[in-house]
Amino acid sequence: MRKYLGLLVLMAFLLGSAYGQSASEDRELVLQGGLGISPLEGIIGNTKGVPFSMSLSYKISEEISIGIYTGLHTTKWVAMEAVPGWFEESGYNYTYISIGGRGLYHVDFFENENIDTYGVVSLGYCIVSWSGFGLVTEEEAKTSFIMYGFGGGIRYFFTPNIGVFGESGYGAGIDLLALGISLKL
Repeated sequence: MRKYLGLLVLMAFLLGSAYGQSASEDRELVLQGGLGISPLEGIIGNTKGVPFSMSLSYKISEEISIGIYTGLHTTKWVAMEAVPGWFEESGYNYTYISIGGRGLYHVDFFENENIDTYGVVSLGYCIVSWSGFGLVTEEEAKTSFIMYGFGGGIRYFFTPNIGVFGESGYGAGIDLLALGISLKL
C-alpha cells in the first residue's frame, strides 16, 4: 500500500488545484469513481481481478472538458491449478497503475439537463509490475507502456451534484466497461 501513497497524494493535489479554478457557474468540475470489467478477464488462463478507476474533469466550454484519469488493477493469473501431492498452484500476480489525461466532447442527445453524454480520448502511461508464485520461480521484468484510447460515456444526475456514470471504450485506461458514481464539485 505504501507504494500507492504517492499516487494518492498526487491525485489529492491535482483535485485541490482544479477545484480552486472552478469559480464560474458555467464551468463544472466532476469527480468520478467506479469499478470496471478488465480486458484481461478470461483471455489468458484463469485471470481474476476488478479494476478501480477515478477521473476528474473540468468543463472549459459547453462542449469540451479536460481532465485526468488514474486506475488500479491487481489480478492473479493462475497458469496451472494445484494437484494435491504433485504440485502447487502456479502463475503470476500483476499490478497495473494507469495515469493519464483525457479530453471529453459533450453531445446533448437527450435534451435533458440531468443526462450528460460524451465521447472521450485519452493519453497516459500504464505502470505494470508482476511476480511469479508456485512453480514459477523467475521474476518477469516490469513492462510499462504508453496508453491511449477512445470511448464514450453517459452520466445521469439524480440530484444537482450526485449521479451515476457508465463508460466504455478501447484503451481508455484499464477497463473495457466502467460503472460508478459521479460528483459535481
